Formats: sequence, C-alpha cells, structure tokens
Amino acid sequence: MKLIDKYAGWFLCTLFSVLELFFKTFHKPVKLDALNVKNILFIKFWGMGSILLSTPLLKAVKEKYPDSKIHYLTLSRNREIVQMLEPVDNIITLNIDKGISGFIVSFFGIVYQMRSLKLDIVFDIEFFTRFSAIVTYLSGAKERIGFKAWEVWRGHLHTIGVPFNRYWHVTQNFYNLASVLGIPENKNLELLEPKPLFNEVVETPVLLGRHKLISKEYICINPNAGELALSRKWPKTNFIELTKLILTNTNYTVVYVGSKKERINSDAILSEINDPRVINMSGEMTISELIIIIKNAKMLVSNDSGPLHLAVALKTPTISFFGPETPVLYGHSKEPHTVFFKNIDCSPCINVHEDKTFYCHKNYPLCLEEIKVQEVWETLKKHLN
Repeated sequence: MKLIDKYAGWFLCTLFSVLELFFKTFHKPVKLDALNVKNILFIKFWGMGSILLSTPLLKAVKEKYPDSKIHYLTLSRNREIVQMLEPVDNIITLNIDKGISGFIVSFFGIVYQMRSLKLDIVFDIEFFTRFSAIVTYLSGAKERIGFKAWEVWRGHLHTIGVPFNRYWHVTQNFYNLASVLGIPENKNLELLEPKPLFNEVVETPVLLGRHKLISKEYICINPNAGELALSRKWPKTNFIELTKLILTNTNYTVVYVGSKKERINSDAILSEINDPRVINMSGEMTISELIIIIKNAKMLVSNDSGPLHLAVALKTPTISFFGPETPVLYGHSKEPHTVFFKNIDCSPCINVHEDKTFYCHKNYPLCLEEIKVQEVWETLKKHLN
C-alpha cells in the first residue's frame, strides 16, 4: 500500500493538480465564510487511536456549524469505533480487505457517495498520504483542508494547506486544521468518550460476569502495537516479568487485551505464566465490549497503540511505553497517566514525514529495552495505592 501511495500516488497527484490549476483559471474560488455549510466530511482511513485523537476537532467543527451534517470516511474495519462518536451523522467506508477488484468497486462507490452529498468542506486528517489527498480532491467539496509539508509533495489538491507541527501533540495538530474556520485556539483538549453500541447499564454486568470479573479489581495489559508499527512493542519478557510481579504482590486479576490477529502475541506471553488470575481476552471482544473492559479496569499498561488512546478517552489511568515513536506527538503524560520514554540518541526514529517507516540504527529496540521492569512496577504500585 505504501509503494502504491508513493509512486502511483505521485503520478495521480500531478495529474489532478494540473487539472485543478486549469479549472482555477476559469472558476473563482468560493470564500469559506460565504459558504452555507450543510455537509462536512472527515477523512481518516488508518488507526483507531488516531480516529479517537481527532475527536476534539469533530466536536469543535460541529459546535461551529451546529446545523450541518457530519460525515466520516474511514476503512470498513474502523466502522464500529466511528459509530460510537456522537458528532458523526453518517459513515462512509472503504473496503481494502477483499482484494484488488473489491477495492476498486469500493473506491468508486465512495467517490459516488461523496459527490452525491454535495459536500461543502472536507477535512483530510491523514498526515501525508497521497491517497487521501486524491480522495479529498475527488469529493468535489468546495473547500478541502489538509496538512501541508514541503517534505511530502501531495500536489495542489487541497484548497487550504495547514502546517503539521512535529513538536505539537497529534490532537493539537488535528484541532489546528479548524483554525482556518475561525475556531479559537484551545490548549486543553479532551478526547470524546466513545459510547458502546449497546445498553451499557444492562450489558456491563453480563460481560463482566461472563469473564468472572464481577466484584474483582483488575489491570488490563496490552502487549501489542497495532499493524502500522510493530516495532513499538516493549519486550515480551518484560510483560511476563511485570505480570508475575502483579500476581505475586497484589490481589489484582490481570486481563490481556488485543485483536484476533494479536492473539498469538498474548498466547506466547501467557504460555510462560500459569495462573488462574490471568485472563486472555485478546480477539474475544467487539470494540464495544473492549470499552466496557477498559473502562472498568483499575488501569491499563500498554504499548503506543489504539487501546492506549481508548483508555485515555475513557479516563482510565495508563502506563505507556514509547521508543521508536515520540510521546510528544502521541503520549499522554498528565495525571493519571505515565509515559516511559528513554530519549536515547537514536530515538525516536519514525515520523509522519517519512510515512512512519522504521529505521533502527541499533538493529534492535534498545529504546524500549532500556525501560526496565522494576521502574514500571514501582510506578504501577504508586497508581494502585
């Protein structure tokens, strides 16, 4: 997908940019403040965590245009989490899981849906993918807002380019896209809490009872790092050691979480731990059920990944590990959250301007290995007390 975006994307961005410059010669641009805004689209294909980090932007835009309809374009695999976001009125999904023919059919389907909506504003909140810029252009929206950087050329497909500041948190960068609408700056952004797709009051005791967690205090552990950057994982042996410390020194139950694809990772860790107080729920839950489990946990210990940002949105305390990626962009360090980051000479080594490509100078993740189990345990004990 990255290679297609890099090469085919460059060609298409060039082609559509020429067309855009040609049409601009004959058409006057519409002033944003003159628009009667009825339909607004947000585009974010990849990353459940990034979708959650974009929620302050959604909230601010909806408050600016309360009578408008908010549409959200994402991958079909992210439909469930977007359905839980209150500002969203309509979801459009792209399916990339059914081969090239299925992708082509789905692609033309989303273009048709977008153009049928007669969109006023589109926010392309992908960082620097050419694919999202092309989709934004094909939407036919009057105003198309997205990130702009000299390092990554995406043509002239956005009508308004906003700088991406690598020294700001991603949530602040997303929110800054709305600055062109006259929305005032806000330094105290809070993620919106996603609402489960069932009756939370009724289903919570049922779910907890099914896993024998009623009246039990438990800690969630997420040893995974999603599909976009597997290099962000704290070593497996450290999770094993930390879990044993929790079991030996506390009465807490430990719940491992993750997706179906990540089940193998949790299985490998728990094969080294034989204790009935450890429950492996990886791959056994919907997103709605994961919300209930994390929301009722004492805390979450996690790599930099979607469940971390979900826990923050749910106001569950977290301990998180960063190394290849910088916590400046993705970390949550305000109380009750703790970030571990060693800031060694080669860390961080991935960034959005280089498509988050992993280059390890040490040939092994020293930045994460330097985070010792004992210091994490001491911090965890303080949280528990």
